[in-house]
Amino acid sequence: MTIKTGDRGAAVRTLQEQLRSRGFNPGGTDGVFGARTADAVRQFQSANGLSVDAQVGRDTQRALTAARNRDSFEPATRTNRTDRTAPTQRRGEAPYREMKRFAEERGFTVTSTTGGRHLGRAHREGRAVDVRTRDHTTAQGDALIRQARAAGYTVIDERRGGNAAWSGPHIHIQR
Repeated sequence: MTIKTGDRGAAVRTLQEQLRSRGFNPGGTDGVFGARTADAVRQFQSANGLSVDAQVGRDTQRALTAARNRDSFEPATRTNRTDRTAPTQRRGEAPYREMKRFAEERGFTVTSTTGGRHLGRAHREGRAVDVRTRDHTTAQGDALIRQARAAGYTVIDERRGGNAAWSGPHIHIQR
């Protein structure tokens, strides 16, 4: 089934969430495949070497699924001093995985990756994650913020305002 401009419904809402979680801004998560969703699909297709047609057919859906199933940490590598071609450490990998585990152990989902487009360098360097809060109560989100701060993380509450339009209501956690 191909999803295209003008389509509406749950499949479009899922597509919008997939695009957003991969760093492409489809506008609101409203289930309407409009101009902003089409632009985000084009950007995703271009970034993934697909035919750019703003329609989500088999190849684009496979690429979205593959992006979801890959480990989302894809940082630059460092090399050792004697062999400049062999990666020995993935910069930012430990903080990213640590923050992701922190959120998931508390029942939250990390929606950001190190790819795509982010404001600032923290996400790209693996030092920050965005944690989706729309499936949780305000009290649960508040508890996560308290626990994250107690664990030494910097926390930005973006459940209202801030970048909410970009990635939906979320809590930004940074090392």
